[in-house]
Amino acid sequence: MIKVFIMKAVRNSAAKIMKCYFKELLEALVTNNNPQFGSAYIKCLEKLIPYCKGFTKDNGVAEDIASSAIMKLWAKKEEAREINNCRSWLFTVARNDCITYISKNKKHKKYLQQIASIIEKPAIYKSIDKDFWNWFLKIKLTDREYSIFSKSLAGLSNEEIADELDSAPKTIANIKSQAKKKLQILLQEFNQKSSNLTNHNSITDNEVEPSDR
Repeated sequence: MIKVFIMKAVRNSAAKIMKCYFKELLEALVTNNNPQFGSAYIKCLEKLIPYCKGFTKDNGVAEDIASSAIMKLWAKKEEAREINNCRSWLFTVARNDCITYISKNKKHKKYLQQIASIIEKPAIYKSIDKDFWNWFLKIKLTDREYSIFSKSLAGLSNEEIADELDSAPKTIANIKSQAKKKLQILLQEFNQKSSNLTNHNSITDNEVEPSDR
């Protein structure tokens, strides 16, 4: 019983301290106290990052989202007096941004999975989102690889591409093979990095905004 009481007291004390950090942040914003804001910013950031990581499973992304949430508060400094609970406001903004991040990454992964199948089955090239496909190819391939690989997926043979680019069919085949291998490696790396997001289908109770109690 004593151990439970002590643990509960420690948690309550930590919660009060955390609320003070967010209160200091809001007060610094309202009074335009930059040194106090900077100090409170670091403390609040340390509290927001683990919360965001619960969603993103990525330290760097969690830090970016947590920092962005505080900067959004800074951007609303003229309206800061109207914010009753700074802590709740920041956690809500951070949570929404995390959900947006997860949603976008799931969508991109779906497209990349389509691209992975296209690499093996060029015939289904026409079914993919063209804007995303072109964006992916342009940033991952050289200009020459992009030109040849795109023409190949559009249905042109090595001979036809060679005639159009004034090159040898064997050279075209080699460049296509290099581009294909490069894309396969990049897609494998992407799938490894985003594997945690695939299983993140719902928000658990642990990821709900911490209670003020």
